[in-house]
Amino acid sequence: MITKEEVEKLAKLARVKVPAGELDKLAKDMEAILGYVSELKSAPVYPSSGAMAAEGPEIGQVKNVLRDDADAHEAGLYTADLVKAFAKSRDNYLSVKPILTKNE
Repeated sequence: MITKEEVEKLAKLARVKVPAGELDKLAKDMEAILGYVSELKSAPVYPSSGAMAAEGPEIGQVKNVLRDDADAHEAGLYTADLVKAFAKSRDNYLSVKPILTKNE
């Protein structure tokens, strides 16, 4: 059973504000999630006996289908053209909108 104190401690470690009124509901939700995860432990995994194993590749038949990078081009060869084609750039770097902001 997950207690309110454990939820508060976890919220503090994760630096998440949880209103006091939601601690009981969050504890119940977390208990349900952990219960479901414990059920997944008993699920069959590859390789094992049975129908699921028969559908997968035989051991030794898996191979890499990617090409070797033996003919890679010189580093920086296309940088100037790519930076010029981008909408915003500064000092040879691409400028994009920030996706992470500081929460205050």
